[in-house]
Amino acid sequence: MKMHLEDIDCDIQQGHNARRQQQGLRCCSHKKLTVMAVFLSGCILSVYRVIEYKLIISPNYQEQMTHNYKETQTTSSTQNTHSRDFVAEQTSAKSTKKQQWLDHNGKSYYFETNKKGWDFADSFCKMQSSNLTMIKKTEDMNFILNHIMGHTWVGLKRENEKWNWIDGTAFHNRVFENDVQQEKSGSDCGSIMTGGILLAAPCKTANQWICEKLIVEK
Repeated sequence: MKMHLEDIDCDIQQGHNARRQQQGLRCCSHKKLTVMAVFLSGCILSVYRVIEYKLIISPNYQEQMTHNYKETQTTSSTQNTHSRDFVAEQTSAKSTKKQQWLDHNGKSYYFETNKKGWDFADSFCKMQSSNLTMIKKTEDMNFILNHIMGHTWVGLKRENEKWNWIDGTAFHNRVFENDVQQEKSGSDCGSIMTGGILLAAPCKTANQWICEKLIVEK
């Protein structure tokens, strides 16, 4: 009877051991599956990052780089254009020393045949220690009309709906038969035409111009 009980206890113990081994195998298998799942997740994430870079980030980056390059080229081109304009202005200003200034009635006149906007012409004359011409006498107008061809900027500009010479004096049509001829709105700078007509034109219009300065007696 005692041996029989011992056999039964042995069988029970073996059964417990077998269940523990099965549980251990299941636990080990679960851990392996977990490790494999983590590994596969990492692989999938890496593949996604590669795809994301190639399909999304890389094209956008290249596009941004291309855009930045074009902007740099445009800025550089603009700066070069401004630089060329400045050099051209300096060269043109120096060239007046070689060209003739014509004296008349206590003033010296310079007739520029190149064509630029009113503001450029104004700056050009100031660089020559002069100003755009102001026509306030009939004899001055007759002298000027003998030396111009086509539209020519003079020192006349409209501000606050009033035409003034650049020295601040108001324009009067005592010398000219008519007021400044206005063809369209936005024309705020004055030019003189052959025939003695004053014409309002947009200040950016490319015209010739006249500089004048007082003759300093030595």
